[in-house]
Amino acid sequence: MSQPLTDQRPRAELIAELYDRHAAGLFAYCADQLGDLGSASDVLAAVLTAVPVSQPPRAALYAFARREIHRRDIVYSPPAVDPLIDPATALVERALRELRPHQREVLVLCAVCGLSKAELAWVLDIAPDTTDELMVAAANRFRESLGSALASTGVRVPKPVADVYGALHVAPLNDVLGRLPWPEPPGALRIHFAGSRSAAPGPLFVKPRWPSPPMWPQPPADDDPATSTVIFPAELLTPPSTSQVPEHDATTAPMPKYREATDDHHRLRDPLGSIRPLRDPLGGPWASASPAEERPFFMAAPEPGGPGPFATGDVILPKDAPDPYMTGDVLVHKGPARRVPPPSRGEDDAREAAPLFRPRARSGATPTARPAAAPAPCPP
Repeated sequence: MSQPLTDQRPRAELIAELYDRHAAGLFAYCADQLGDLGSASDVLAAVLTAVPVSQPPRAALYAFARREIHRRDIVYSPPAVDPLIDPATALVERALRELRPHQREVLVLCAVCGLSKAELAWVLDIAPDTTDELMVAAANRFRESLGSALASTGVRVPKPVADVYGALHVAPLNDVLGRLPWPEPPGALRIHFAGSRSAAPGPLFVKPRWPSPPMWPQPPADDDPATSTVIFPAELLTPPSTSQVPEHDATTAPMPKYREATDDHHRLRDPLGSIRPLRDPLGGPWASASPAEERPFFMAAPEPGGPGPFATGDVILPKDAPDPYMTGDVLVHKGPARRVPPPSRGEDDAREAAPLFRPRARSGATPTARPAAAPAPCPP
């Protein structure tokens, strides 16, 4: 076998080595984010097809795979673990599904794919301190969700399963997530790119869809020069520069490294600053809301040559004059009395009407009985 004149390895050999090293992690990451094994195979094929002649870093491969994931649709995948067969693993899968998408992505890249903090910052294109915060927040949220699930179901399981639940509380995060059945890349993909001594290159996995154009994989909506020309993006081969601010940082809160660049006159002012201190929202020490050189209004000395008391609206009252702003009863003048016309004769008669009932006066005479009436004769 002849050696190449440029002292470089053949590209097929380089792709085969990269496949053996990183295909399992790349495929698990793509399948978890997309929810479809066929789409994950397409992303892995696009990454390996665009590999340059020189060996790229592992973080560059994951960054390119993440870009391809964002250009594809996400499919809901049902749970892969049966809780009746393996209840402990089913709880781990449920706790992972309850995480937010960005927390789940960070957890999979760190605990499953084994990326370091620097590599994760490279893949996500964020600052290293932000990466550390995301890793801690994702791990704590997963531990909290898993602990709640184990506490709610741990009292109703037999002793062997309870022992497994107890081990999950103290096991490392890599071992806990390692219980999940992460999918493996198809064997036809390895044969297609790296070849095999005992098998011929086979076709890629094709997912049947109807209706669909007569080509697979389907072309994206917008042409990407990085994938259409089979060229690995050059900006992904090097880690992001610390001097360049990422695009998404312009719309978020300032990070600790940008706190010194903020102006002092942009800080908040508290009207109750003389009573209680106000903490700087940007993380500074405790300080009063009003600056040290600023004095309250009632303690400030009058300015020389300033306006007099009458120029500002102040009024000097005599010694015994009442305070115009004193509270109390106020007598309001009702104005001139309104003239009422005399009542008419009809109104007087109506007003002097007799009462409905008037009792009789009692006398000393004995009341006499009325004679009984004679009965009426009956008709013949």
